Amino acid sequence: MHTVAIAVVNIFMETTKLTEETVSRAIKTAIEHNATEFTGYIKQDRCDYYGCEKENGLDDCTSGLLCQCKPGLQRPNPQIPLCVALGPKCPDDCNTQNNKQCLVEDSRNATCVCLPDYKEDDRGICQPCAFGYSGVDCEDPFQLILTIVGTIAGILILGLVIAFIFSASSKNQRRNVEEQNLIEDNFQNLQLRNTGFSNLGADGRIFPKINTNLPRESEPQNPYVVQGGIPRTHY
Repeated sequence: MHTVAIAVVNIFMETTKLTEETVSRAIKTAIEHNATEFTGYIKQDRCDYYGCEKENGLDDCTSGLLCQCKPGLQRPNPQIPLCVALGPKCPDDCNTQNNKQCLVEDSRNATCVCLPDYKEDDRGICQPCAFGYSGVDCEDPFQLILTIVGTIAGILILGLVIAFIFSASSKNQRRNVEEQNLIEDNFQNLQLRNTGFSNLGADGRIFPKINTNLPRESEPQNPYVVQGGIPRTHY
């Protein structure tokens, strides 16, 4: 059988005629009649409940708003009567300007760590993560893996494009050469069928070109040129 400790706060109206003593007696009587369910009752002082100090040991902390908080405790708000423990704090330089944040682990411990995507160096300064790394303490290499995979994929795609262009260019060039040879063969065959000559000139003419060197005296005379000048008319 497990024992469970329960804290109970009784709140009554200001006009009530009940006191702390009458309430305590009623609780003790209820425990005695239910001994199998309740094992005991411990009365808590009102000043301890509010977290206040007793002045000269006589103050019963009737007004929680006016009592003085115990050392290490403070009111989170002036309108709240309870004094609560101060939470753990980090150094003043633990802020976003220095790329740091304060993590409260429990009610007593707090740790100052670097923000995500930053890592503390040997000097205690939070520096940005190296290329390809991110997350807490720069332990996530997802960006690096993504960059490597993307680079390899880009190289493969570029290689395929270059190979395709080279293959298409080679096919076009080979086809153009074949078409040119076919056109030339068809043209020569057409000339042979039309002329009946089997030996063409060096420059592709049907009749070969002949160069002759005749003496000047044997050169043909222009019939329209009159030797000895123009004849005059005699009257």
